[in-house]
Amino acid sequence: MGLEEMLDSIDRETRVRVEDLGKRAREESEGIVGAAEAEAKRLLAESVSKAKAEGEGEMRRALASKSMELKRRYHNALNEVISDSIAKIYESVDDFRASETYAKLMPLLYKRVIGALGADCIIRMRAEDARLLGERIGDRLRDDDGVRAGMIGVSRDGLREVDYSFKSIIDMVENDLSGSLSEMVLH
Repeated sequence: MGLEEMLDSIDRETRVRVEDLGKRAREESEGIVGAAEAEAKRLLAESVSKAKAEGEGEMRRALASKSMELKRRYHNALNEVISDSIAKIYESVDDFRASETYAKLMPLLYKRVIGALGADCIIRMRAEDARLLGERIGDRLRDDDGVRAGMIGVSRDGLREVDYSFKSIIDMVENDLSGSLSEMVLH
């Protein structure tokens, strides 16, 4: 299996995992949003009944108040779903770091970083992952626990960066989830 085929295979596997977690998060969020909508309808019906009894002016104030309460509930539910989803994704990353696939991936990512930035670039990654590279990177290694998995290469002049960290992938997923769920709440 060639380098590009292995990278493509690992990339597909990672994307499948991330898409699966995103799909589960969307399904969970639909359930939470559905329950919130049902509760919102109940609260709205209750508010309308009370407001009719208290007059039109009072009804407008009550509807505005309930509308704000519903938006707050939607917002809280949305944040909870996203937080839970991201936590599950990070759990998956920790499992992936312990896998044989990850051990094979790291030297390939290293070669890509070196190819893009040159052999003298700085490598930011967890020090314990450096053993997976099969070669000494010495003073070019910057132990960075913020790089949960993968690596980030930085040119010696600091002007260019190649980010092969899993955090960058997770950030993209989180942004996609936030956008999708927000859109679902608004429609």
